[in-house]
Amino acid sequence: MLATKTLAEVLADYGEARNAITDSTRKDMAGALGRYLPDWLKKPVNALTPDMILARHKRIGKATPASANKWGWYLRALHSWPLPKAATPTPRAALA
Repeated sequence: MLATKTLAEVLADYGEARNAITDSTRKDMAGALGRYLPDWLKKPVNALTPDMILARHKRIGKATPASANKWGWYLRALHSWPLPKAATPTPRAALA
């Protein structure tokens, strides 16, 4: 079930399923999430709450606003990608 997949697993699935993105984009996504969200990669995607996302974005954004926005876009893309809406809270609203 997708709701129990970790962020790293969803990232890998997304990269494999999305033929339209380039290898450099896949690497950039993995790099940004690995650099700014390493402790979240092993968390189930349904464990990521809007409050967690906003707090991390605010903390990283103080030093590097563009980087905070970049991983925010990538995280939002993963959450917008076909996830069962009833099984997974949608933190993308927090990043919109």
